[in-house]
Amino acid sequence: MVLHLSTCLARSPARLLDRIQTLTRQYAGHDLTMLFALSANFSDAQDLGRAVTGLTNLERTQTIGCLSGRLGSTRINERGVANDVLSLSVAVLDSRDVTPFRSTIPGREEAQVGRWHAFRRKDGEAGKERSLEEGVSWEEVWEGGKAPPLPDGLRQLDPTKIQNVLYLSDLKPEGLLSSFRHLPGITKLGLLASSTPFVTGRPVTLLHNQEILSSGVVGLALTGEHSITPKPTFAVDFLDVRRLSGPMTITQCEGNMVNALDEDNPTQLLISAINKSGLDTHVSGSFKEEEQFSLGALSEDGKLDRVYRITAGDPSRGSISIDSTSTPPIGTRVQFIHRPSTAIPSLSLPKSSRMLSFLTVSDELYLSKSSREGSTREDFEMILENRFLAASENGFVFERDEHPGENDLNIGAVKRAFDNADIPEDLKINFDPTFLLEVILPQASAPPILVHTGIQLPREDTAGPPILSLVNPSDPLGKNTGPGPFVVAAVDPDAPSPTNTSNAQVRHFLGGDFFPRKLPILGSGPSPLLSNTSAAISEWRQPTPTVGNHRYVFLVFKQPAGFDRQTFVNATTPIQRWDVATFAQEVGLGDPIAGTFMMVANPDSP
Repeated sequence: MVLHLSTCLARSPARLLDRIQTLTRQYAGHDLTMLFALSANFSDAQDLGRAVTGLTNLERTQTIGCLSGRLGSTRINERGVANDVLSLSVAVLDSRDVTPFRSTIPGREEAQVGRWHAFRRKDGEAGKERSLEEGVSWEEVWEGGKAPPLPDGLRQLDPTKIQNVLYLSDLKPEGLLSSFRHLPGITKLGLLASSTPFVTGRPVTLLHNQEILSSGVVGLALTGEHSITPKPTFAVDFLDVRRLSGPMTITQCEGNMVNALDEDNPTQLLISAINKSGLDTHVSGSFKEEEQFSLGALSEDGKLDRVYRITAGDPSRGSISIDSTSTPPIGTRVQFIHRPSTAIPSLSLPKSSRMLSFLTVSDELYLSKSSREGSTREDFEMILENRFLAASENGFVFERDEHPGENDLNIGAVKRAFDNADIPEDLKINFDPTFLLEVILPQASAPPILVHTGIQLPREDTAGPPILSLVNPSDPLGKNTGPGPFVVAAVDPDAPSPTNTSNAQVRHFLGGDFFPRKLPILGSGPSPLLSNTSAAISEWRQPTPTVGNHRYVFLVFKQPAGFDRQTFVNATTPIQRWDVATFAQEVGLGDPIAGTFMMVANPDSP
């Protein structure tokens, strides 16, 4: 898949142009795809123009690139890099293993000062605005509504063939990120391109073949169908940060505010941690603006997993606000961390394997402070073979594939997966599960497949019928899920397509009288496995998506008395245009107690 990775750092533009000519001679004319990031800090606009022209005019080569931030004022493998050093990072890939795409899905608009006209009528009646009684959906206002379709280049791909997505974006990628809900279980990594209004006259500068773009996203979907290269692995490292506190647990939160840590005042805890650290931050007044204090979410092994910059704190009320639309969920283990304003990023790049890295660097506020750290020689040059290292002061976006099985061990993760996939909204259900549902799909000539929440599966693997287990996370042997009986339903809310749900929901299974099965190995006690003691109302129907990538949702309900006598659905009731929420209300099922879902696409449709 990857034929070449390299990063060239040089003070002289001529050396960088020579590097481009070398790459052109080596790779042009071979039906390849090139991804590149070129630093924007050229002192001569003509040199920058020659570099861009050289990179975007390769014969029979597709190119995706951007102008990026400087890698100067860093230390790489213990070698200082001066502030004015230029950089070029290049990845050359087999075109059979990648699909370029371009997205113009709009992102979140900047906040406007003044009267809000978001609810103005679109029927041409000047001066009229919608009242709050006219059906405003506040959930859609805050969450941005339903996920838009994927960009054309991604929509045409079979999701089961996509390994990862790499992209270069403007500063408003929210629209594309929302569309990524159609690609669950796939890692996406994006660099927010460097701001270039004083370099090219554009907010950012993206490059797609010979086209220069000021907005949107360009990127690559990696499929790896013609490569024996192992699937890439991804990780995030937080450089030069200092942990200011021990681990704490989020016990109260709302929106982007953390209201309690270990049932205590978060702001006072932060101030105490800063005072104990000896930092000179004048916390009796306000923090220095350039100092970065953050809340770090911890993984199960205690490593920093995500970092949220703290934007405000109220010592009296206690709440702290973070730079995010929402906080980590209640129960998340966190620590206060600090990154000094004078910290110089120091990277140690191993030589054992190929690596693509996106680096967040400081803006001009203190770049000049460390410009003298690197070599001042005019002939300075550093070539990092097998390394693609691109930087931006605007940061990067990373959405990782959940570790296999991670969702299935955590009720909160299952709930978040349902919310991210818009399932509760589309099914009109309240999904607050108390148990985990495991679905296993038997295979004719292969090991059975465990349906991890949101897993992407090819249709041929879904013949079933599924084997069901109801699990209490605190008791994996299943003795505390209740004696039953339970009702199980499976539906497709995306028929005939995710953008046209006129036939939804399609009922793929409905059955009652499910009880925990007793297994000899467990003596007389119940197991997590469920078995039904009566015939299913609707037998399992294998997914057959017509257009697009469909969600197939499994739900478990507690079975009420008299369910066996219900007459709302029988074996002859049409499976299309069914409504699981309406049915649950009609027969008194209540809210589902467990659920999971899988994604299945029609590879022959866009």
